[in-house]
Amino acid sequence: MKYEGIKVWLETSGNFQDGAALYACHGTNQALKDLFNKGEYSFSKKKLRSALEELLQQSLPTAKPAPVSSSFIQNRPKTVTKTPENVTKAPHPEVNGRLRALLDERTMLHAQLEYAGPMTRLFHCLRIVELTKLITAIYFNLEKPEEQPTDFSQIADRAQLKQELLNMRALRAKLRKNPKRQAELPALEEKINTVSQLLKQTQND
Repeated sequence: MKYEGIKVWLETSGNFQDGAALYACHGTNQALKDLFNKGEYSFSKKKLRSALEELLQQSLPTAKPAPVSSSFIQNRPKTVTKTPENVTKAPHPEVNGRLRALLDERTMLHAQLEYAGPMTRLFHCLRIVELTKLITAIYFNLEKPEEQPTDFSQIADRAQLKQELLNMRALRAKLRKNPKRQAELPALEEKINTVSQLLKQTQND
């Protein structure tokens, strides 16, 4: 083996002069040869060992990559080129406007679940399910399901009615700041008035 002497020198930690002679024979870096010719020093000894290790590493046969079988080439997954047919289009701005009110309401309900009482939490969960159905139908351009009006008169829990009123007032504040959603205000105002009247009635009772 051409580099057998280097291997033996590294394994036996041979003396500096022999190592320098090995590098002079097999190495190609003239600057290192000049360094080693100046004699043994702490730095030059470490550098000599490093240089010989590098030479030995370079002498080792490089493993060739295994040939790719034709069956693998035939069975490998094909790259799908995106075309207008398989790319999901972003919703139209008008659709985004319809979605925003539903998304806002669902977000508020999610945020209140942790602190709500058992009955209020149940009501919120049912409403979240309905909102999710509506959002999915609108986003994927499906037939919009009929949104059942909330029968606030069936809510006996006064605390729940107050929470509903707070939610709707917060949503109303958002709608008022958005000129594109002014058309949603009348229906929301009607709901707010309904809940306000119910709260007054329960207070009088």
